[in-house]
Amino acid sequence: MTRVATTPLVTARTSALTRAKLLRELSRKSRDYGVTPFNPLGFRCVAKALWNTATPWRVLNWTGYAVAIGAFEAALRVGQRLDDVLFPEWRDQPIDEPVFIIGNPRSGTTMLHRLVSMDEATFAPLTLAHSFFPAVTIRKAISAAARLDEKIPFHPGRRLVDAINAIFFSGWDGIHQMGIDKAEEDEAIFLLAFNTVNFSLMAPDMESLMPLAKSDEDDVNYQRRFMEYYEAQMRRHLYADGKNRRYINKNVFMVGRLERLDERFPDAKYVYLVRHPYEAIPSFLSMWWEKWVSDDAEFPKDGRDTRLLAELAVYYYHRALELMDRIGPERFMVVDYRKLVADPRGTVRRIYDFLGVEIRPEVNQMLEEATRHQRDYESRHEYSLEDFGLSEDWVYERLEPLFERFGFPR
Repeated sequence: MTRVATTPLVTARTSALTRAKLLRELSRKSRDYGVTPFNPLGFRCVAKALWNTATPWRVLNWTGYAVAIGAFEAALRVGQRLDDVLFPEWRDQPIDEPVFIIGNPRSGTTMLHRLVSMDEATFAPLTLAHSFFPAVTIRKAISAAARLDEKIPFHPGRRLVDAINAIFFSGWDGIHQMGIDKAEEDEAIFLLAFNTVNFSLMAPDMESLMPLAKSDEDDVNYQRRFMEYYEAQMRRHLYADGKNRRYINKNVFMVGRLERLDERFPDAKYVYLVRHPYEAIPSFLSMWWEKWVSDDAEFPKDGRDTRLLAELAVYYYHRALELMDRIGPERFMVVDYRKLVADPRGTVRRIYDFLGVEIRPEVNQMLEEATRHQRDYESRHEYSLEDFGLSEDWVYERLEPLFERFGFPR
């Protein structure tokens, strides 16, 4: 009898896809599919960090944050329960080959994400507001309010959004332009589940919070449960705003979660931004330190927490090198930050080719306009490794394989 040879890689890949689809189908029909999973480890880490860094000013801030997070979570639970009553079809919303833009913090992910997200006919990006309210019912209500606001003189809703952006995000303008209505990463979804190292912005205790930056090393059962929840939010987002579009997201902390993410979405495609660590690491440290020093004017630049943050950046570089080889070039595209800055339009076109998407003429026009503005933009963000007690030798000794892989000058 003649036996047909099979390629082990293809067989393993097909098997992984089949298992993932079966898992997703079973969980999708579960009653509590999409309910925020409580993270005991995350709660303990955050509680410890808050205790260790408590000051009267921070306690006041934390109280405000706690009230806000509690309100968001309460509204979200009501909205998501209503989803199953009013829009039960959201559970059947397909997710085909989702796109994740990833990379170390301060590597150009925001720039690339916003360029690609302009193609609203093809992609369905999230705004900051979307990630805080991943419920179809709430999203439909907000959309209806926005349409009504367009018909009201002076547009009070638009003014409210502008005021919120000015109050909460204007301090980031010279570093990272943010707003509740701008395309942004979905870290709020992780925040509401106590599953993100971003709590360090409020409580600068990196030692206590470091486990939240390395989710792939956390309890596997919990992180798989969280990815089930995360998938539900993706379905809700596409059902509410992008039924016939492709999910796209960027998240600089996803490298620490990529193993569990790829396990859940074995057809996902990744666009990885890589920037010279002599530039990306101090920029990341400076961004975090700016927030820390706003709460404590004497917070040291070269202290324990900035050093641990630098070590986290090093860990993410190594983790990315490991995962890009494991996933393979058919689903993992590397984009050099230098090429993105030098030729953003050409870079976006190459990404479209990688994703198997045809770029439309009107998208080319939007890219030309956007990149012209980008060329005129000058960041006010100034930083250096030495500011944080680090040196180029310190970085190179820890990241020599990265330098060799991408030809970064020493």
